[in-house]
Amino acid sequence: VGLLKDRVSVYEAKLVRHGGGQLRVWNDIFLDGRLALSARFRGMPLSAIPGLSGLEVPVSGRVSGDLKLTGSVSDPRAGGRVSLASTKVRGAALGAGWLRLKPGSDTIRLEGALFNNHVRLDGYVLMRPQHSLHLTVDIKRFPVHRVAPELAKVGDVRGLVSGRIGLDLDEKRGLRWVNARLSAVDFSLRYRPRGQRSYRVLRLKNADDLVANYNGKRIEVVNARLVSQVIGHNKAPQARFMLRGHLAPTASLLKVRGDVPLELAEFFLARKVKRISGRLAADMTIRGP
Repeated sequence: VGLLKDRVSVYEAKLVRHGGGQLRVWNDIFLDGRLALSARFRGMPLSAIPGLSGLEVPVSGRVSGDLKLTGSVSDPRAGGRVSLASTKVRGAALGAGWLRLKPGSDTIRLEGALFNNHVRLDGYVLMRPQHSLHLTVDIKRFPVHRVAPELAKVGDVRGLVSGRIGLDLDEKRGLRWVNARLSAVDFSLRYRPRGQRSYRVLRLKNADDLVANYNGKRIEVVNARLVSQVIGHNKAPQARFMLRGHLAPTASLLKVRGDVPLELAEFFLARKVKRISGRLAADMTIRGP
């Protein structure tokens, strides 16, 4: 480190983190508070990044990158590119990704791709008057079953989701707004009746865009029309459902309407019944905390 007339010059500062990861810093900190620092980090665990270790959904992996730190000590700006490797969400391996940061006068522009391009990000961090994040997330055939092990309790379930999610959050109120518009929801349940060699597949898809909002207090289901069908059956009957309402920690109201052909029950009752016919009309209101 060198002390000059108008700055402190960091010729090289190298830190090795216990548990993995290296950080190297160099360049200048001006005495008037301006920053012109460069940083290079390699193999840093995500758990070392402030804010990530306390997430409700456990995320792990290694991050490396090269960043320029400009702005001032009181109002820093980061720019550069960060790479992610060996990323895991809830213990499920989801591959690599990258994130690019481009600083502006009052914002930091964000773009990137995560989880082997299943998720793409575009948005910005507003630095003033308070830090806030505005982000658009495009999802392409994201494997939901890999990050939701609870689905295994139902059976051999696979789920792929595509669509767009917009979200806003700030440092004071946290997550303030989320708008989700899912263009493709495709779940399948594979089942082999006892004593049979072949599997049966029950499929659940969306009939049109599934739309839901979150305003910081409750989830509003704006539109959810779903279609279910047994795959591989000639003229297989379809069940149709429509959901609307809201979900909240203290008061929820969800209305479910649907038309279910009883033939679908044969999927689960193979070898116990030969044929079930008829239709079941559902019109339910679910209330609760």
